[in-house]
Amino acid sequence: SVRSDHIPIPQHYWWGKVAPETKAIMKWMRTTPFVLSASLHGGDLVVSYPFDFSKHPQEEKMFSPTPDEKMFKLLARAYADVHPMMMDRSENRCGGNFLKRGSIINGADWYSFTGGMSDFNYLHSNCFEITVELGCVKFPPEEALYTLWQHNKEPLLNFMETVHRGIKGVVMDKFGKPVKNARIVVKGIRHDITTAPDGDYWRLLPPGSHIVIAQAPGYSKVIKKVTIPARMKRAGRVDFILQPLGTRPKQLLLG
Repeated sequence: SVRSDHIPIPQHYWWGKVAPETKAIMKWMRTTPFVLSASLHGGDLVVSYPFDFSKHPQEEKMFSPTPDEKMFKLLARAYADVHPMMMDRSENRCGGNFLKRGSIINGADWYSFTGGMSDFNYLHSNCFEITVELGCVKFPPEEALYTLWQHNKEPLLNFMETVHRGIKGVVMDKFGKPVKNARIVVKGIRHDITTAPDGDYWRLLPPGSHIVIAQAPGYSKVIKKVTIPARMKRAGRVDFILQPLGTRPKQLLLG
């Protein structure tokens, strides 16, 4: 059972040369509670999602899903399904054959590489990131940019709206004080997120019923059942009030 969330940066990493830009991004991700992000590339026409690094390093191509595979596929489809070129069967596929996959692919199943931001964000923070390959031309000329924008405007907006898929809320103690770094656990998904300094959290979840647990050192855990509809325009509000240890855990059912 390898840990798949909030993995600390190993000390030996800092022994080598770490670019200042890399340090800045890592600090940025640690200090800002991002929920959703996308990395925009050129050179192909597909949306990829983590993991980007194969579970077996010797394998150059190997399907390597995260515990949130269903959610990542939903995020990737939110972009690809409304992109006119990604869904156009007559479009030249840049030499790839992604259309039969719905123009989405697991990163490591495409090609494996280490050090990607999607993997870092998922394993080190609460943020879910996909990679969007905007088109076959790696460096499009200026006159092509307007058309490129028209192709990607709606997909970008549709993707941004998926931030409302799931639940959000605040974890507090019995006095109403926020509980920082409380863990939000979803049963059956081996990837927890943690609350921000003000006790707030955001947890992306696919449609269906989920058992959600809030827990923190020194407190009894609280368990709730939530149902995520197939279509939602706003994340469901689910707050937790944690009692000091010795208090019987609450079990509640929510619609």
